[in-house]
Amino acid sequence: TEGQYNSIAVGDKCCISEWSTLETALTNAGFTPTDWFVPSISQLDNPGYVCRTNWDSFDADRYWSSTEVGANNAYFHCFGDGYIVSTSKTFLRRVRAFRCVTY
Repeated sequence: TEGQYNSIAVGDKCCISEWSTLETALTNAGFTPTDWFVPSISQLDNPGYVCRTNWDSFDADRYWSSTEVGANNAYFHCFGDGYIVSTSKTFLRRVRAFRCVTY
């Protein structure tokens, strides 16, 4: 059930008030927004944390994963020192979207 509670909790509270306009702009620019997802804690750890030096930028912050620990808690990954912790979803953390690409 990764992401189930997050979808319920965040569903109507999106900070983008005009999603359809943003989605159209991204699609017109060659992006497919539906290809992107919030990674599970294992995906955030590897390849995320393991390959962090290959990212365009990161600032040693904490990133949420889609892996939940019940309705009120989820895991996050600290890119400063590599630790993984579960905590209340009420804490502010960043989200790093992932997309799977094959060659």
